[in-house]
Amino acid sequence: MRQIGIFILLVIITSCSVFKSDKPAMLKCLSERSKNLTLRWGDFLPKENSFYGYEINAYGELFFYTKNQKNPDGKKEKISNLDPTEVCSKLKLVQETILKTQTLFSPGENSARFVEFSNPDENMNMLAVWNPAFQTKGSKYFRELYDSLNILVPSIRELKNKR
Repeated sequence: MRQIGIFILLVIITSCSVFKSDKPAMLKCLSERSKNLTLRWGDFLPKENSFYGYEINAYGELFFYTKNQKNPDGKKEKISNLDPTEVCSKLKLVQETILKTQTLFSPGENSARFVEFSNPDENMNMLAVWNPAFQTKGSKYFRELYDSLNILVPSIRELKNKR
C-alpha cells in the first residue's frame, strides 16, 4: 500500500513538470491590463515601407521584428528572455520620454529610426520616427531612448555562451 502511495506521488510530480510552460511570468512592474504591451524600436525604410528592429513584450521576451511587404502583419523571432528589472527600468524611461516629447514624425527620405509603444488594453499607441542623419532638439530624448534600448540586445557572443 505504501509503495502505491509513493508511485502516485511520483506520477503527480512528474506530470506537473511535463506541462510546465516555457513562457516567463508577466513583469511585476506591470498590471494585468498591460499583458498585451509591446515596445518596438529599430530602423524604418520609408521608400520600402519596411521596419526592422526589436520587440519586447510584457513578459520580458526580446524578439527580432520585421514588417514589410512580405510580412505586412509583422514577423518576429525570439532572441532571449531579458532581466525583468532592466525591462521595467526601460519601460519607465519610455513613459518619461513620451511625456517629454509627445509627438515626433520626421523621417528621412531614405531611412529613419523609430520607437513604438503599444498597450491595446489601455488604448495606448505611440510611434516616434526621426531622421538619424540629423540630431535635432525634437528627437533628442528618443535618440537617447533608442540607444538605451539597444543596450538590452545581447551580442552574438553572449547568445552563444547561453547555449
